[in-house]
Amino acid sequence: MLAEVDRLNGYTRAEELDFLLYACENVECYTCLSLVVAQVYSIEPPPPPVTVPASAVMFAADGTFLGNINANSFDVNSIANSFGTYGNTFNSLSIWNRFGPYGSTFGVLSPWNEFTNSPPMIFQNGVFIGYVTANDFLQPSIHPADLAYLVGRLDVL
Repeated sequence: MLAEVDRLNGYTRAEELDFLLYACENVECYTCLSLVVAQVYSIEPPPPPVTVPASAVMFAADGTFLGNINANSFDVNSIANSFGTYGNTFNSLSIWNRFGPYGSTFGVLSPWNEFTNSPPMIFQNGVFIGYVTANDFLQPSIHPADLAYLVGRLDVL
């Protein structure tokens, strides 16, 4: 029977046990023994991240405009423009300002706060696309670090 399971999911028994041990070290679970006894062979992959369209804009949950989402470092309203209002790491309206209300890891309106229920939102032509958040429970969403990568702002990571 073990051979059938391995053939179906594509993992060897050793790979499955390695994963289970890793999961028990890094995630709260009932017990590693209960996982092995239950013979957990696969985990659903996370949902795909939000695809950010070129003409998207970002707003905070309080309605504050937080910039255009694009990779144009010359767009004065772009989060990619490190000298503009929304891309500057020192401006209070930037999600890249780690001390501001929209960029702090503790701010309730910040995408970097993994516990917030009110992160910034992405819109295109007035239609909600998804959240920018480190909170994995809010979907659809894109992690702010992934957004930084998409717009070419590796300096903020």
